[in-house]
Amino acid sequence: MKILWNGIKSEGRLVKAHYSGGQLLNHSAGTVSVYFGTFNLTPEIVQELRPSDDSDAMTDYYELPVARVEPSHPLYAEVSAALAAQTAHRARVDATARERMAARMVAAHTLDYPAPTARRTAR
Repeated sequence: MKILWNGIKSEGRLVKAHYSGGQLLNHSAGTVSVYFGTFNLTPEIVQELRPSDDSDAMTDYYELPVARVEPSHPLYAEVSAALAAQTAHRARVDATARERMAARMVAAHTLDYPAPTARRTAR
């Protein structure tokens, strides 16, 4: 099992996951939450991380599995490194998006094309 920034690779396939490091009321400080993107978890992930699934099929309430990794867990260092890598990846993506938006805004305000009033007076 390998813990990556975008999920957990186990038994030859990537199980998409999202990491969150916010403070939880009923867990120790520093706990990292792993939110899985699917119900199809490998037995290795279930055994190592013990995700909870609060779904109720009788009422058609389905909730994707969530694992809480506390600092005392043996995989905590890997999970917290994945959280840091995910945060860095999102910062890079956001910075790129901001740069593109700024470039579009600058291009929209340049006078490389005639202004609407200039076209009307030229007729």
